[in-house]
Amino acid sequence: DALAQLPAKISSLLCRFGTLAVPPVVVPGTERLGPSLAAVASFADRQAAELAVQSLHGADLRSGDEVEKAGGRAPEAWDRFWVQIQSAPAAERLPAVADGAGFCFP
Repeated sequence: DALAQLPAKISSLLCRFGTLAVPPVVVPGTERLGPSLAAVASFADRQAAELAVQSLHGADLRSGDEVEKAGGRAPEAWDRFWVQIQSAPAAERLPAVADGAGFCFP
């Protein structure tokens, strides 16, 4: 199931920028424009989070095959990553882990 694999895929992507403090958690999105999901992740340090935001925010998330199927059209808003640093309340939804623990899927 694609939804079950999503946290591992998100972790694999985010671990390129630094160690995650805990595994990503997939949560329901706002669904203002239709069904949606969001992922909440916490990096071990803020610099890694800032690098992830700089690198991913607005980037086309489609695979090469998906771009080809779309006739090479420019990505729409829903085809792009939306990445931002959240306030503490969003991070409170993450599971607790021992101090000093780091996490990344292999």
